[in-house]
Amino acid sequence: KTAVQAGNPALAIAEFDRAKHLFAALPQTDVTRTYQADGEIELARLEAQRGNLEPSWAHLSTARAQLPKTTRYHTALNFYRTLGELEHLKGKHTEAEKAFRAALAVTERGLASLRNEREREVWVRDTRDVYRALAEIRWESNDIEEALAVWEWYRGAALRKDAAVMAE
Repeated sequence: KTAVQAGNPALAIAEFDRAKHLFAALPQTDVTRTYQADGEIELARLEAQRGNLEPSWAHLSTARAQLPKTTRYHTALNFYRTLGELEHLKGKHTEAEKAFRAALAVTERGLASLRNEREREVWVRDTRDVYRALAEIRWESNDIEEALAVWEWYRGAALRKDAAVMAE
């Protein structure tokens, strides 16, 4: 992931590929399968950023096979976010919206589990682009009211979380 952050996608792809082979050699536990799925999702995102949609879809399909076996929040969120991005790139706005709505369901479960302000800040950073993407799809579909409702729902997350805590 350091190569991704450094803006070196070719190195990142090579390193993720190397990690994929290392994980394949390990005993196949829920943990190793989750790490494999995470790597495949990151590879899908990298390939999509480079305009290589076919390899991107292949990586995402490999990750999809692991998805039911993981309960890790970030893995599911990244999978559905990446699926939405790929569908949007293909011009399949209905399918992109479905994927982003699945990502939203994951984000809302994540919101319900937050325990402190630091976790909330991470949640805001990790989920902003999912809400924005869905709002943009609705906006592009000329459904301005729904676009604004999605964005307001995101902006009101802190209030929803506080209300849930007070109700307990």
